[in-house]
Amino acid sequence: MSTPLQTNTTKLNELKTKVNNLPDQNPPTLLQERTVVSTTVQQEVLPDEGYDGFSKIIVNAIPNGEEMSF
Repeated sequence: MSTPLQTNTTKLNELKTKVNNLPDQNPPTLLQERTVVSTTVQQEVLPDEGYDGFSKIIVNAIPNGEEMSF
């Protein structure tokens, strides 16, 4: 009779084997860098078509040194 720990270890090892046998990701993830300008309204920033996500987003200050008040 196996203990719960032995059963969990066996299941984790089976899962590890399955993960290690997964195919490599092809093509590699394509990431985009983007620069946006702060505004006083909410913005939604999405990667351009063909990109999977962002590697970096730079948010520039509001133009003309305007300060936001909350």
